[in-house]
Amino acid sequence: MPNKFTAIDPQGTVHKRTSQNRSYAFTVVVLSGAAMLERARPDAAKIKQQNDASWDRIENEAKGIFPKSEQWRGEKALAGWQAFSIEWMQTHTREGELAEAIANAEKRYAARVAGGADLRYHNVGWCSRRDLAEKLANTYRVHNHEDVRILEAVKVGG
Repeated sequence: MPNKFTAIDPQGTVHKRTSQNRSYAFTVVVLSGAAMLERARPDAAKIKQQNDASWDRIENEAKGIFPKSEQWRGEKALAGWQAFSIEWMQTHTREGELAEAIANAEKRYAARVAGGADLRYHNVGWCSRRDLAEKLANTYRVHNHEDVRILEAVKVGG
């Protein structure tokens, strides 16, 4: 017979856990909050830097210059990779790829905002002992989450 546990966070959401063999006394929930959401906002300069590095790598591959970490693939594989890079560069531009990367980052951010996940509590783990719950909670406190709480778990049924 499985053991069932529940805990209710400050927003009233019920967190549930079922286990065959383990028993839980605590659960840790975190609220990322608006500050964490703001830090996730796309940074055009960082996206440009990543895009430029990616473009430079493809440009080198088109010239037949591969990093040492890829040399193990063999000449035949690298030649195919070089042909692909040449073909790819003929149909793409650095500016077009940057614009697409920024647009995708903005879409992901908009979806994150619309989902509201940063404004809800998330369960990050169940613990059998208070000291383990404190240890888990502290790993999230150092990452500047808006709120980190340890909730007491209640055994339901049996």
